[in-house]
Amino acid sequence: MTLILTGPGQTAVHRPTEFTLDGVRHSDGEVRHAYPQMGEEEPILTVTGPAGLTTAVPAFPDGAGWRVRFAPPLPGHWQVVASHGVELSPPLGLDVDPDPAARGAIHPQDRAFRYESGEPFLPLGADLGPLADAPRRLAELAAAGATVTRLAAEPPGKPARLLDEVLDLAVERGIAVIMTLPATDWTLHAGARWAAHPALFAWSSMSLEWTEALRAVDPYGHPIVGADFEIGPGLGDLPVVYEGDRSPWATIFSGFAGHLGDLRFNGLSRFLAGECLGSFTPVAAGPALALTSPNRALLWLPSTSEGSVALGGFTPGAYTATWCAAADGSALRQNTVVTTDGTIRLALPPLSADTAVRLTRTVPAQRQSSPK
Repeated sequence: MTLILTGPGQTAVHRPTEFTLDGVRHSDGEVRHAYPQMGEEEPILTVTGPAGLTTAVPAFPDGAGWRVRFAPPLPGHWQVVASHGVELSPPLGLDVDPDPAARGAIHPQDRAFRYESGEPFLPLGADLGPLADAPRRLAELAAAGATVTRLAAEPPGKPARLLDEVLDLAVERGIAVIMTLPATDWTLHAGARWAAHPALFAWSSMSLEWTEALRAVDPYGHPIVGADFEIGPGLGDLPVVYEGDRSPWATIFSGFAGHLGDLRFNGLSRFLAGECLGSFTPVAAGPALALTSPNRALLWLPSTSEGSVALGGFTPGAYTATWCAAADGSALRQNTVVTTDGTIRLALPPLSADTAVRLTRTVPAQRQSSPK
């Protein structure tokens, strides 16, 4: 007997690619559909790529058949084979093109988060609520500058197919998803069905007992709440996404790796775009909260701030201070400050609203040699 596996022959790196297990061809040529049976072990798709990289991807039942979703992590030629018990499919070839815009999965790193491409990710957002209201809610979150939402996945059937559509819409809105799963064996179905989706940021299981089982069906290693990072009100050993109604500027500048709350994040998202928070150390400096490094610093100044701010630990030299409106992240003005002893002192002007400051070391222009 031979499994009948169908799917595309070409895709791009990190792009979800779907394969279908259509049935079983017997030695007499008769084809029987591969209807999933209650309690039946799922088929496995074995994919072998460049440099012999091999990954096992579980199938999930969908309607009257089995499907497999795979997002190749590397460009090049891959070979795909399905197995179900002792039955195998003929190998399929899959050519994977490079995609400079593809970022891959998000992982914790240095008490913050990064895509596989190296681009920083700052989770700012709130709960999604009912899936039926997802289009309106995702639009609302995107308008508020959110980058993440948390939703509750539901058992297979119509809700699962609706969640497929919600995840697609989240990608269009530029919002990543923390997916909360029930403490049942349906967790394995969810892992097989959505691990390859580009919207997925992290899993949140109702029971840590399912953590290892979830890792086994997720070949991309998405982080799991409680095991790889935390969501809560206090800092800990793992990266922590704050949940609550404090100012998101206060939480991020205090060392949290993200913020969940029904708030507006537009200014914070814009000001911190491209910044890797893991490279900074949080510091309280008088009226300001700051994130500092030897050649760069970010400050948040509440509107009540006055006097001056002194920050130490800098490489001596000249720095450009860019003052920005915290409300929308737009630049207001710039000035130059110089330190000879490693301490930068900023005199604060009267502030009518919360303000952010970016300190960057000024690179002297190279002198052009005179022509001989």
